[in-house]
Amino acid sequence: MLTKSVFVTKKDAYVEAEISLENFKGASDSYLMFSVDGILVEHFNSNTSNETFKLPLEPGKRVLKWVFRHGEDGDVLARIHRIVVYGVDDGAAASCEVCPTGTFSHAQSSKCEPCGFGQSNNDDHTECVDCDGDTYNDELGNPLGCMGCPDHSVSNRNHTACLGHEILGFSNYTVFVKNLTGIEEGIDGYHSGICMRERLQLFCHDTFYGPIHGEDNFFYLSVLNPSNFELPQYSKVDELQNGYAYGVINKTYLSISEDYFNTPDEVCVSDFEKLVVNLGSRIDYINKTSDGFSIRYTDGAPCDLNGLEKYKTDIRFECDKSEGDGWPMFVHRDQCKYTFRWKTQFACKICQTDDMVKIEGSCYDGERTISVVEGPDCIVLNGTAYSEYTESCSVTSELMKSWPVIIGLVSLVILLLLALIFFYCFCRIKAKYQRLMEDRDDEPQGRQIELS
Repeated sequence: MLTKSVFVTKKDAYVEAEISLENFKGASDSYLMFSVDGILVEHFNSNTSNETFKLPLEPGKRVLKWVFRHGEDGDVLARIHRIVVYGVDDGAAASCEVCPTGTFSHAQSSKCEPCGFGQSNNDDHTECVDCDGDTYNDELGNPLGCMGCPDHSVSNRNHTACLGHEILGFSNYTVFVKNLTGIEEGIDGYHSGICMRERLQLFCHDTFYGPIHGEDNFFYLSVLNPSNFELPQYSKVDELQNGYAYGVINKTYLSISEDYFNTPDEVCVSDFEKLVVNLGSRIDYINKTSDGFSIRYTDGAPCDLNGLEKYKTDIRFECDKSEGDGWPMFVHRDQCKYTFRWKTQFACKICQTDDMVKIEGSCYDGERTISVVEGPDCIVLNGTAYSEYTESCSVTSELMKSWPVIIGLVSLVILLLLALIFFYCFCRIKAKYQRLMEDRDDEPQGRQIELS
């Protein structure tokens, strides 16, 4: 194994190597591999004579590794004749250039140095300055410089990550999430939340909730409160400083080569079948949903062999007051994305005046009690779910407003209307009958004789 750490400063940087493999006698399980940051990019397992390959390198810190794995055929020989790495911060310089974003160079210096976590370069790239406002930098020599935290989040004190607010304010929907994040203003780590409760302390690890089981693996999630996750009995597949979600995942689920991530020299490691995988190191968004809110974490560990895809995590928080605190549940995996659901009362909105429900007591001795309780889809911020007050009342007034009395009065009015209609119809019929009788009496008697 041959390993070289470099810091790439140019966009057109590359690594070039000339190799040979000898004494292959047909099919063999011996092969020479080359990886960048643990991602397999080239491998050879046949007779090769002075073959040269050239591969581009992205700016930033990179770990180049050549590994020759011997198979059963012990006669195979691998040679590396030449290695050239162009565009890095050491070696001979072809010209004087301005250092790239995220790096700086002192006067008379022959190379660009990366700025640290929470920093980026000044305008003339002569020193590093701290990120300000709600910006952060979670990577050494980050070519993006200081990045802005997404909506509903703020930078931590040293500007290395973004943290959630105590209250998430959406349009007509405000959620109190401090009990889920555990964030105390101005202090990193977990300080105030449901993990402080005795019954949950065994299921919380630093700023993370877990283990959460799914697909024969288990996971640890934080709510907008990242930290560096460590389980000594497992190896990690990346060197990311912080994360919001991690998985302890069986190697059969990972599209990575065991040769690059197995670390048997770590004496504490006891389980080589699973690896700790960062499933999200940055907040992508915090959005309102129809029944709560959702969070997406991105930029986790590489998910595929070429490093183009990285792991990400979705957590959907659903308002369900019957669940109380609730607990995150694994839903499914879709290639490089893991999805979780958390039913909890803390995804319900904070009750506003119009959301409260009034319950009126009976009128007694001129007074009645009014209870004001939270609505079915909201919670009160201070933890008191109801309040009471009294108001004056009148039994007679209450009685007149009661439904039986109202129904009785309506029925009486209807009966009176029916009686009036009946009387009116009776009078009309009687008048017609009276006119018929008068017409009969007025007819001549002779005519009556003729008709007979």
